[in-house]
Amino acid sequence: FAQLDFDEDLRILAKEYDSVEPKVEFSEGKTNIALHLIAKPSIRNIHISGNQVVPEHKILKTLQIYRNDLFEREKFLKGLDDLRTYYLKRGYFASSVDYSLEHNQEKGHIDVLIKINEGPCGKIKQLTFSGISRSEKSDIQEFIQTKQHSTTTSWFTGAGLYHPDIVEQDSLAITNYLHNNGYADAIVNSHYDLDDKGNILLYMDIDRGSRYTLGHVHIQGFEVLPKRLIEKQSQVGPNDLYCPDKIWDGAHKIKQTYAKYGYINTNVDVLFIPHATRPIYDVTYEVSEGSPYKVGLIKITGNTHTKSDVILHETSLFPGDTFNRLKLEDTEQRLRNTGYFQSVSVYTVRSQLDPMGNADQYRDIFVEVKETTTGNLGLFLGFSSLDNLFGGIELSESNFDLFGARNIFSKGFRCLRGGGEHLFLKANFGDKVTDYTLKWTKPHFLNTPWILGIELDKSINRALSKDYAVQTYGGNVSTTYILNEHLKYGLFYRGSQTSLHEKRKFLLGPNIDSNKGFVSAAGVNLNYDSVDSPRTPTTGIRGGVTFEVSGLGGTYHFTKLSLNSSIYRKLTRKGVLKIKGEAQFIKPYSNTTAEGVPVSERFFLGGETTVRGYKSFIIGPKYSATEPQGGLSSLLISEEFQYPLIRQPNISAFVFLDSGFVGLQEYKISLKDLRSSAGFGLRFDVMNNVPVMLGFGWPFRPTETLNGEKIDVSQRFFFALGGMF
Repeated sequence: FAQLDFDEDLRILAKEYDSVEPKVEFSEGKTNIALHLIAKPSIRNIHISGNQVVPEHKILKTLQIYRNDLFEREKFLKGLDDLRTYYLKRGYFASSVDYSLEHNQEKGHIDVLIKINEGPCGKIKQLTFSGISRSEKSDIQEFIQTKQHSTTTSWFTGAGLYHPDIVEQDSLAITNYLHNNGYADAIVNSHYDLDDKGNILLYMDIDRGSRYTLGHVHIQGFEVLPKRLIEKQSQVGPNDLYCPDKIWDGAHKIKQTYAKYGYINTNVDVLFIPHATRPIYDVTYEVSEGSPYKVGLIKITGNTHTKSDVILHETSLFPGDTFNRLKLEDTEQRLRNTGYFQSVSVYTVRSQLDPMGNADQYRDIFVEVKETTTGNLGLFLGFSSLDNLFGGIELSESNFDLFGARNIFSKGFRCLRGGGEHLFLKANFGDKVTDYTLKWTKPHFLNTPWILGIELDKSINRALSKDYAVQTYGGNVSTTYILNEHLKYGLFYRGSQTSLHEKRKFLLGPNIDSNKGFVSAAGVNLNYDSVDSPRTPTTGIRGGVTFEVSGLGGTYHFTKLSLNSSIYRKLTRKGVLKIKGEAQFIKPYSNTTAEGVPVSERFFLGGETTVRGYKSFIIGPKYSATEPQGGLSSLLISEEFQYPLIRQPNISAFVFLDSGFVGLQEYKISLKDLRSSAGFGLRFDVMNNVPVMLGFGWPFRPTETLNGEKIDVSQRFFFALGGMF
């Protein structure tokens, strides 16, 4: 007799029967087992009472029980929980769902009786704050989850319903907000009434109490580090407003400062001492320094696919270094940012090697990781105001191993993972643009700080004209060196074969012969990036300079200079101002003339990603009313203010002012010929965080005169995946 096996058998029987009652007796070294089994009854009747708002068929669908079905007890209990959750989500915060069962074991049927008390609907018709100023109310309404019900948006967002747990959380959040504004004794009480229609009238009664300031601020217990360095970290001083978060943040910064010098076990406590008669707190930081440590061994576990050297490249500490807690945290964050792992834990233990008898001075670093999937295969289908209908396929692997292909026949496709490289393949098929791309990137090339990148691409662009298509294919090789967390520079070479393909004969347009040739160019770039989020930045600067020379062999001889910068600043708690500027210039030399620069290399502006409100690529010189000529000089300036409307799903509104210029003269920008537009729009995410932008733009000059005829260059509605900034 094995108890574990017996328990497993009982679990199996419990799935087949409504009730299993075992009886086990041990006698003279033998085990006697008796089982009383009750078969699952069939459901004879289902009686539901008390429901007035939710119809019976909806309740049965949620419970997933029907007449004449076998009664599944676990399934039924789960359905009851789902029904309770359904009522809560609908705002019936006081609802209750009870049940009783009438089981006739002899006849093998069961009657299910469900009693529902729906209670009042929790629509918050009115949310009232008392005891605070108007500005404080505005701040509080920004961060609390409880909102007043809106007939226009609540059906979509789900906001405006009363949930007691969320109201309690909001009360704590308001209390914390007031504490950090000096009101150390603040108290928040919430209560509600019902109006004639059963809607919620919610009241938040706030007693702020006295506003506290700080008296003396002392730091004691430090001996190793200089006093000025420690005091600089506290961030608070006499007569400052009482702010617990700021005070504790100072304690954290003192601890971080010690951690830079190897004192990883430093502890900092804070004592708050109130004055007896005045609203003043004295603050004392008590420092326990501990002892300094150095880095011992670095051990890696859990990397079933990723090579150890890929992980070591992301570490900021090395054996023998003075221990730095900030670098330890940075290592963990950098490993998380790779996206290779489901979980990452970096921690220290007492050194396990002690050849010199000084293990107490060293700490080994353990890096524990759990691998996750890093490959992605996706199909996409979309619509834009440039390309109408388009679709394609994407394949990416962010932890690729190129040389693992040598073992593909012995180990299978798993050998293509773990090298820390990035592989990206994309094929896009559109009404006007078709392109194919293959990119491979190798960070820490040859165990150096350099990043090696190789790209192959082919493009067929039919968007510039109905008469011809611009076809290019080629590739580039680039190397990038990261100077620091914000600054990097790179070198690159690119080669591209370009040509025009006639769809029908045309009189006005680019010269086909001068647009057939090979571009061979090399260049250098410098980029700066200090934004707080790569996808949705709210503060920081992005900027770059790129210069290249074409003429290293090949058909065309020109230089190209590109300057770009984007600035992000918060104007309100949520609203972000974005300013973007980009200037680009081409200067032909040798036997290449301005007219001889191929269309594929020229600059074009207009459309949803540059100057919104204008037709795509239409700004600047033109061959005809619908065919842009492109330019050798261009300027783009865009200002946009974006404000989030809804968090889930992510929806933001924006207003913008765009301006652009395209000209055929070298290094010449004519401000009087700028084409500008203003408008508004929405950004939101669909599917797996795919950004969508749509809106309306109104050009300041919607018409132009070409060869004595007035032409319309406007396209007020724009729609695109992705977008500017």
